[in-house]
Amino acid sequence: MGYIQIIIVAVLLFSCGTKKEAEIGGVLNDQKTHVATISHVNHSTDNYRIKSARIEKNLMILQVEFSGGCQGFVPKLEGSNAVLKSFPPKRGVQFVLNKQGDCRELKSEEFIFDISNLAYKKEEGSEIILLLDTYDQPLTYVYHQ
Repeated sequence: MGYIQIIIVAVLLFSCGTKKEAEIGGVLNDQKTHVATISHVNHSTDNYRIKSARIEKNLMILQVEFSGGCQGFVPKLEGSNAVLKSFPPKRGVQFVLNKQGDCRELKSEEFIFDISNLAYKKEEGSEIILLLDTYDQPLTYVYHQ
């Protein structure tokens, strides 16, 4: 009887470990994925250049170039409360980058955002055009469950 209790305790201990990775839209989140929010989109931001932007399922992947931020940086993606009544509807989106620490180092970083909060409706197939501030191409987003 004592062996069975030890085995049960051992199984419970090994199976209850925390896992920092969670699956979001088919991509593992290793604390590199940020969550986009809805708010007003006229936030102050440090200088940057979006080199590329693409949407894969419910994720927006941005390749961003900036200088500075040698002591870290805080990226955010914020969608406007207002949605343009067109077909499909359109939403303004702003990438916000707050750099910490001054330096002249040029950095290129990939930022991944879960954009499901930016969906027109959280229904499979719901389509919206995202107008990313400072990026010259509109991005079509189709919500996936």
